[in-house]
Amino acid sequence: MKPAAAMVEEIELVLPELWPHQQAFVDDPAQFTACKSATKCGKTTALAWWLARAAATMPGGLFWWVGPTNDVGLIGYKTVAHLLEPLVVKSQERPWKLHLENGACVALKTAQEPDHLMGAGVTKLAGDEAGLPEYDRAWPNIHTTLQATRGQAKFGGNPGDAGCFFDRAERWGSDPLMPEWSFHKWKFLDRPGATEADLEQAKRELGEDSAEYRRYYLAETIHGAGSFFHNLDAVSIAARQEPVPGRAYLVGADPCIRSDYFVASAFDVLDRRQVYYSRYKGTPPEQQEEETDRVAKLYNDAPIVIEQNGPGGPIARNLMIRGRTVYPFETSGKSKPQILYDYRSDIAHGVITLLADEYQKSEHIAYQMRTTRIGTVKFGSPFGGHDDMVMANAIANNGLRRCVVPGFVV
Repeated sequence: MKPAAAMVEEIELVLPELWPHQQAFVDDPAQFTACKSATKCGKTTALAWWLARAAATMPGGLFWWVGPTNDVGLIGYKTVAHLLEPLVVKSQERPWKLHLENGACVALKTAQEPDHLMGAGVTKLAGDEAGLPEYDRAWPNIHTTLQATRGQAKFGGNPGDAGCFFDRAERWGSDPLMPEWSFHKWKFLDRPGATEADLEQAKRELGEDSAEYRRYYLAETIHGAGSFFHNLDAVSIAARQEPVPGRAYLVGADPCIRSDYFVASAFDVLDRRQVYYSRYKGTPPEQQEEETDRVAKLYNDAPIVIEQNGPGGPIARNLMIRGRTVYPFETSGKSKPQILYDYRSDIAHGVITLLADEYQKSEHIAYQMRTTRIGTVKFGSPFGGHDDMVMANAIANNGLRRCVVPGFVV
């Protein structure tokens, strides 16, 4: 196969030769294309090749390279910049943009900042490392932006966990009732030069049944690791701890009505480690107030972040009257997804540590996110289940992210 060439005025842009599986992916005409890839099969290169070719041949177009975070996104973005170097007339940083001779613009975006993924006139979008949890939060905005322009998007990445955006993209791409989607899967042996001996070595060293081997060499989605949360086994390792004099703690509280559970969850602020929780079913508001006050007092007069919807409002006010440092949290259609996605991201990246508690872990594993065909996202436990531990911890994590310490919040 000869290298591809794109003509822009009198400058010829020469793109490197692709492997057959990469070529099939970049040439796929579907509006949305997902590629679930084993390790080192060239997913980022293929995405960069596709976006560079499009920018070079579509004058005046707007093209987005999206990564899960800015640092990860820069890797692929700089690959695009290298491929387009002969055509670049202006390159700027922060925000990262390339301006080409033909009037096209390539910009770096991140799934971590979904509010910045709303725009006009986006021609094509490449989403790298789309198996990571940041894309769950970003997808509704990406969908809305591209539906306005009928723009095209390709997503590549290693497999995520069951229920994540990438897992759903696989189902959509395999569903004949969704012709706008297509799906590609690359295993380790699809890469030219990869051998059975290489695969056997990985199997021996990682373990045939390990999530790492199945994900990175067989390109399998890992089911049973949580339909919404990821990496739970790795972070659910803490033991309950008594308060240490001089340490700063924070309490997240999820009040309840009589048919549900009340939870107060305490975290070490510096280590972002859960140290204790209290959970009771159907307690009256005055008992929830007493218990939240007790836990906060026990953990060095810890500040309290508490849901103020429903019974939480009066409880929060009474705790303030008692002299507690209280930060009421208003749960809404916008704030709830925000704190859940942040909590999920911190679990996935090992930023937060949870108690080694089987009930708490089982509640997190069962927690679900469902996306309707119009892009509406709904959260909750399965029918008959509970989400009180999830919400109390997510509310506490929101406080930890805002650096709540006794006396002030930033």
